[in-house]
Amino acid sequence: MVTHEYAKLNHGEESLFDLTNVYNREHTTGLMDKQKSIDLVNLERPNNNGIEIGEVVGIQRNNNKNLGFYENVISINTNQDINKLDVLRYIGENYEDGQIVEQFEVGNNVIIYSNSKPKIGAKVFRTYNENLYKECMQLTNKFNRRVNINVDIQIIDMEVFIYLNDDMLETNLSFEIGIKKTVSQEEFISVLQKTKNTPFDLNINVVNYENNYFMTNKNIKEIKNIIINFFFI
Repeated sequence: MVTHEYAKLNHGEESLFDLTNVYNREHTTGLMDKQKSIDLVNLERPNNNGIEIGEVVGIQRNNNKNLGFYENVISINTNQDINKLDVLRYIGENYEDGQIVEQFEVGNNVIIYSNSKPKIGAKVFRTYNENLYKECMQLTNKFNRRVNINVDIQIIDMEVFIYLNDDMLETNLSFEIGIKKTVSQEEFISVLQKTKNTPFDLNINVVNYENNYFMTNKNIKEIKNIIINFFFI
C-alpha cells in the first residue's frame, strides 16, 4: 500500500495524505539533504503517528443505558469521515489515550462513545483508518502480498504471554484444565493462524503447552486480535 500510494504522489496532496495516513513517524528528506542520523528518526513514538483530524470540544458522562459499558461521550470537531473500527488517539497536556471506534454518531460534531477521559482541547489523531485498511487488503489480495510475523507464545502457570521480537504482550487470558473437553496445541495454533482478513501470516511457536489444556474459541480469537492490533494501535 505504501509503494502504491508513493507511485501516485504526482496526483496531488490527496495521495500524500493517504500515504501519511497509512503509517508515518513524521517525514524527512532523509539522506538527500545530508541530515544527521538523529534527525531521521522519531524518538517520541515507536509506532504510527497517525493524522491529526480534529480536537475534543466536549465530554460528558454517558447516559445511554443501551450503551452502558461506555463511561463517556466525547464530542470531536473534525472535517474527516469517521469509520467504525478506526483507531483514535487523544493527546493533551500530560494525557494520552487511544481507542477503537465501535459506537459513534455524526451531527455538527462527531460523537464518540468511549472509556477515555480527554480534556476539552485535546488533539485527536487517527492512527488506523478502516477504509484505507480495506483498500490495503484489496491490493494485498490482488498481488498476493503477505507479511510473515514470528510469534512466540509462552504459557506460565496457564497464563498466556506473547512475545513479538523485544515486545512482551500480556493477554490476561489463561488456560484451564479441561474436564470434558481439551484443546490440542495444533487446534490452538490453527485458530490463531486464521488471518485471511488481515495482511499477516503468523508463524507461531508455543512453549509449555500441556495436552489437558482448554480455552474457549472466543478467548483464542482474542489472543489473535491482541497480536494483530499490536501493529495497528
